Amino acid sequence: MTLSEILNWHLSHYPLLQAADIYKLLYQGVYGPGHLLTIEGEIEDKLQQEIKTTRFRSQVPEIEPLDPEGLLIRVNLTAIADSQEKQRLLLQALLETCKNFSPIPVLLPSRIEAALNWCQKYLPTQVDHLKLLAQALPSPPSHSDIYLKKYHPAYRVVCYRLWQPQDRI
Repeated sequence: MTLSEILNWHLSHYPLLQAADIYKLLYQGVYGPGHLLTIEGEIEDKLQQEIKTTRFRSQVPEIEPLDPEGLLIRVNLTAIADSQEKQRLLLQALLETCKNFSPIPVLLPSRIEAALNWCQKYLPTQVDHLKLLAQALPSPPSHSDIYLKKYHPAYRVVCYRLWQPQDRI
């Protein structure tokens, strides 16, 4: 998928998408799950704690596109909260991704530029905010308040090749 297609996908699923959410998506597509704790037991504990507070929702896609290279995806915890097997597979994929994925920071500027062009067409009110975020380069970025309140995001970023998706993008 191209970055425009990925952003269109997210806008169609999350119509209240804001500049902060776009920036977070771009950042994760470049840096992967690198900002997570790197101690295996801590990653597992944090994942299990979040899953315990997550309610299964069948209408949520199991995976979301994340980067135009097709290396990374988001796996939604709400879509797998009812499956111990998928939770186990997610933990394995997450640990493997944390160990082996190498961030490619040089990709971020061109992806920001492409996202700004996309915003000009689809979310013109978000262009200036995305420019400000890109200049400040918050690391790691956060979702917007409106996105958090409306969509309650709960996911993990993993390498696509390590996940056998139920839902094709």
